[in-house]
Amino acid sequence: MAKYLTPPLPELSQTSDAICFTLRAYCEPHVSLRTREKEVAKRVTFALRKIGKAKYRRSDGLVILPWPITGVSELDISEEIVKAVHHTFNRSLTPKEVRSILGITNAERLMLMKDGRLPPSGRAFLRGSQLTSVQTYSVKMVQILYDIKGK
Repeated sequence: MAKYLTPPLPELSQTSDAICFTLRAYCEPHVSLRTREKEVAKRVTFALRKIGKAKYRRSDGLVILPWPITGVSELDISEEIVKAVHHTFNRSLTPKEVRSILGITNAERLMLMKDGRLPPSGRAFLRGSQLTSVQTYSVKMVQILYDIKGK
């Protein structure tokens, strides 16, 4: 099994003057992207600026790229989106993100850790007024728990 998960290719829709990409629909099935939509939007629009002037509409979660652009195919655009999302897709989740994704309390999260169903994958250092360390959890394990809980 690969160490990192690969984000899927996005579904692009083309109009006469633009290519559109629904960021919300892309992020929804993936636990690591759902809670980080703002970050993903920034990364995608920044990556697509190499190709053209991309804009993100927060109201409907749509990324719009003016079209046509000479020498650029839809596959090139899809690959740029996947490259931009890859880091966020695989970054470990903090306890707060795990609680919001699974809809559990902190006590339930600690119980899952003690049971061995949610092993910590490392630590992250967060800066606020001072440096703080928190445990992080694997995206794969949280996705498995999310799928089990959904059934």
